[in-house]
Amino acid sequence: MQSPILQPNPPSPSSPNHSPSLSLITLDVPELGYTQFISSWLYSGPEGSFLVDPGPACTIPVLLDELHRRRIDHLDYILLTHIHMDHAGGLGHLMLEYPEATVVCHEKGVRHLVDPTRLWEGSKAVIGRVADVYGEMLPVPRDSITV
Repeated sequence: MQSPILQPNPPSPSSPNHSPSLSLITLDVPELGYTQFISSWLYSGPEGSFLVDPGPACTIPVLLDELHRRRIDHLDYILLTHIHMDHAGGLGHLMLEYPEATVVCHEKGVRHLVDPTRLWEGSKAVIGRVADVYGEMLPVPRDSITV
């Protein structure tokens, strides 16, 4: 039996009657000299849309500009490969713009997304200035997350 997460959704407003597309969105962090180092995958097609790894909080304005440029006004899912700041640090910020999205992550990551305090403090202790540049994580509503 197919997981409900993987079942196709009806067409979303962001993908009416167009060919499926999978593309890489580069999320540069000039302050750290990072070019083509952090990125996010976007899929958009007639059955819906999803984003993989929104990146750190400091890159969310760039990501949002690119999503708007591509006329993505709805995200069905946001998939996280893991919850480190360079992959998921901007998730809470992105959810402010796309609150309808369902976040899919490993069960051990849920508590850190709902209350990112320990992850933020640990990241600051380990990566220091890089964490400050990446920006603080915002909490994600528990009912938006599935494992």
